[in-house]
Amino acid sequence: MRSAILATAVAAAAALSGTGAVVADPYPQIPIYDADSYSTVLNKTDNGVLQLVTVPSPDGGPDAAQSLHVMHLYGSPTEMGRAHGQLLGSFALDFLENGLPAFFVSEIDSIDSTGLPEWLKELVEKAVAPAAPEIFDVALQYVYSVQQKYLESSPSKVLDELAGMAQGLCESGAVAGECNVGKWTNKLVRLNMLPELIRMSCSIVGATGKATPSGGLNQLRALDFGGGPFANYSVLTVYHPDDGNDFASVGFAGFANLVTGISEYVGVSEKVHMTYNGSGLQPGTYHGRAVATVMREMIQFSNTTAQAIEHARGADRTWSVFLGMGDTGNNFDVLQYHESAVDVFDWRNITNVTESVPIEDIAYVDRHPQPTHDPDMMPTILKNHYGNLSIETFSQLPQQLGPTGDVHIAIYDYPNQKMLVSVGQVDVNGTYGPNDEGMACHRPFLRFDLKELWGYEPSSVARGDATCGESCESDDDCDQSQPCRRCENMILHQCVT
Repeated sequence: MRSAILATAVAAAAALSGTGAVVADPYPQIPIYDADSYSTVLNKTDNGVLQLVTVPSPDGGPDAAQSLHVMHLYGSPTEMGRAHGQLLGSFALDFLENGLPAFFVSEIDSIDSTGLPEWLKELVEKAVAPAAPEIFDVALQYVYSVQQKYLESSPSKVLDELAGMAQGLCESGAVAGECNVGKWTNKLVRLNMLPELIRMSCSIVGATGKATPSGGLNQLRALDFGGGPFANYSVLTVYHPDDGNDFASVGFAGFANLVTGISEYVGVSEKVHMTYNGSGLQPGTYHGRAVATVMREMIQFSNTTAQAIEHARGADRTWSVFLGMGDTGNNFDVLQYHESAVDVFDWRNITNVTESVPIEDIAYVDRHPQPTHDPDMMPTILKNHYGNLSIETFSQLPQQLGPTGDVHIAIYDYPNQKMLVSVGQVDVNGTYGPNDEGMACHRPFLRFDLKELWGYEPSSVARGDATCGESCESDDDCDQSQPCRRCENMILHQCVT
């Protein structure tokens, strides 16, 4: 295993040199692991399968080098939501009941009151930390109350999915005592409104043509959301819906909207559109359909970037973001998605907005407010690897680009139908460590074959009997006569295959 890790690191170094020779680099080489080689089936329901990808520490330490839940969901929105709740019961419950309230306490001063009614602005501005979870609940409930009618018309039917998720959570047995489905539906709905209230500062790059070895499109999406619990509750959810495209969403337990994702045909990157003027937030409204819901619709129901753009133009838009849209035809555009309009740019003219340096066949937006105050940083690094911007090369760059990508990073290879994913890890204080070593940009990547994700069939996995998922501390706690005879005791402490 260590030889494979070394080989990956050497290959990445060679790729970065552009010559095939290993060159000195001031940044450490980030290893890449094939997810299939480290994947274990944890559980299975009628409409879903839960896997855990766990890469052991190379030095034999107790902490995994990288770990990610992968969940396949099938069927109608309600069926997929129910499977989500059943499979991630205790994991999602811990996020909702422990992770989020602690985050709210730390972020109460970060709520931008723009667009909120005066009574809520006053409540937010006078809030003190102990009351933060309740204030956030009120604010998120307000956002939902004005968006409900728009969300009800979403073709993705995320509200049906969230109601099913609450039912599945109750059925999982994770909630002690009586489980009120309505109560948990409301909690899940509020969670899914969070990206409307607290915005994400991220990075977008799409490279094609002369910029990449294959001439095809490779796309970077780096999510910067600061500390807090999100990284530790990351989930790669692969949707196989009755209606629309199969697609993969890099998100969190209990999340049905989308912040990062790719389908069989199109993929999306996102960052908030802010400027250095005034509050920085661009004009917008809460009266519409959440950006994260529209993003999901765009990849679930579009087969080309052109179709995704038309979908965005027809949506009831809320807040201003940049969206990087790529497709299997190797097209890549950056959308300036506003409440009032959707403007489309490519590598030829995106710098009219960012005031950065144009690079042929590369459209990009750095993590800063725009126009950027650091116009040379990203283009200098991209030009250093021009012609060699494979996904393997891209995996090494976020640590240099600011850095960027603390919560997660996804890199899409459209011609070869591959995806790299890295997720961060926070400590008990919700930080990435003294040297930010827990940021996704400093942690290993997992390589996924997208064709295998789309073609994954639940019948291809034997769950065994009910011993799968039972609590354990060692293999002796698992029934050795059953398929789930091994104790995964690094993260979940459950019997697995």
